Amino acid sequence: MKNNLIWVSMVIGVLLFTSCGEIDNLDNEIPSTPIVANGSLSITGKITFDKIGVNSNNMGLDYSHVKREPARQVVVKAIGRLNEVVTETTTDDRGAYRLDNLPENAKVKIRVYAKMKKSSGDVTWDVNVVDNTNGDSQYVMEGSFASTGTVNSVRNLNASLGWNPSRGYYSSVRASAPFAVLDSVYTAMKKVISADSKIDFPLLKVNWSVNNVSA
Repeated sequence: MKNNLIWVSMVIGVLLFTSCGEIDNLDNEIPSTPIVANGSLSITGKITFDKIGVNSNNMGLDYSHVKREPARQVVVKAIGRLNEVVTETTTDDRGAYRLDNLPENAKVKIRVYAKMKKSSGDVTWDVNVVDNTNGDSQYVMEGSFASTGTVNSVRNLNASLGWNPSRGYYSSVRASAPFAVLDSVYTAMKKVISADSKIDFPLLKVNWSVNNVSA
């Protein structure tokens, strides 16, 4: 395994559905065969999201205090130019991920799902945040296509808040929202796990959309 690293840091402010088109900064050449995970390269990185702080009286949000938090236990996939899943993993509690066995000079992008899935071990879960106003579409965040090159590389992605502090409203896509929802769910799950270390959580689908309104 080569030990050299190429760093690619990305701040993503676009929230996509899995059916959306590719973001491609390389060329228009589409391969005839899918990429196979039979190489020796790794892509590592950290997935984060912007989180709004709370007021000192805990009665509302404080938009002047936004910080990046790790996207914990979320699904991360390497996607090829044919939209194939080359390999996948989940982040740890620090938001770190590692995708192994990637071939050299393969063009892939990193796609992060607003989804937590653990199907083995003492505790299992399957949690999705979906857009209930658009056919339960899965929220994802993704980077641009880039070559794996010939050495290990690092790609960091952040889901941005979309808040414009000078104008006092959301002026761009609220990419961080589904990941903030997942983070709250995971915090609650950890409290349950502390009381029952062998619990199997039922499937959970969480509806979130900017189009939702209070009843």
